[in-house]
Amino acid sequence: MKTNSPSVTRNLAAAFSPFNLRPGEVDPLKRARDKVAILGTGNNRGAPWQDPEWEIWGLNNMRCGYAFAAEQYSSSMGASYFRADRWFELHPRSVCDDDRAVTDQLQAMTYVVDETEWPERNLFTVYSFPRAMALAQGRNYFASTFSWQVAFALALGYQEIGLWGVQLWAGREGVVERASLNYWLGVAEGRGVKVTLAPDCLLLWHPAEYGLDYWKELEHVGRWVHWVKPTLREVPERPPGKRPPESYRLERAARDEYDKAMAPKLTRWQQILEYLSL
Repeated sequence: MKTNSPSVTRNLAAAFSPFNLRPGEVDPLKRARDKVAILGTGNNRGAPWQDPEWEIWGLNNMRCGYAFAAEQYSSSMGASYFRADRWFELHPRSVCDDDRAVTDQLQAMTYVVDETEWPERNLFTVYSFPRAMALAQGRNYFASTFSWQVAFALALGYQEIGLWGVQLWAGREGVVERASLNYWLGVAEGRGVKVTLAPDCLLLWHPAEYGLDYWKELEHVGRWVHWVKPTLREVPERPPGKRPPESYRLERAARDEYDKAMAPKLTRWQQILEYLSL
């Protein structure tokens, strides 16, 4: 299988971390450690890369290695170690092109939608995701891989669930996926499972107390909605020879106002924090 994706290529080039569970040590239906770190593609600094008490879960075609915090580890191990104990590719094989797909060299228990779709399954450990186990943990409310992962972690009985690099603040992620993941994190906390979030994570967070801090909350939410609305979808191109609809003008005006207010060289995440005055 081709591995043209830079992130996957770096995963394969990296040495297998000594903190990883060995393939034979991972039962697909049992936890191997008491804590699990679920990683997204955002800022993963601070994740427990070198803590043997934690399992590390990766997904899709993300980079999963120490290079996210190279300076932190360079003195002891260097920055070229692949760190993951389980991997999740919860999309049909037909939409997982060669740049996205897991490979035979990815030494981690890999959960997929249907293992029979993967002819490579004899080359590495692949397992059909145990959907029924996740569904048994609460409502059928799954809008992202992260939601499935948290529910599965509950099914396996982890005592602590941590998330790093998982932001979900704009577009589909902010409007659809964030609420679903918040629900499952609430289920986890309701069962007494410790939930640890990266310091810059906006999950399970609101800028002020509704009603009791009315004006501050109103201001923050108003600014948030003003920013998020233009990101829900790309502004459509104006049809040739036709006057743009009112929705086009409103969205374009909102986006233009935001662009003028933000320094163009800031990262998108920094823009959000600046815009919300956090």
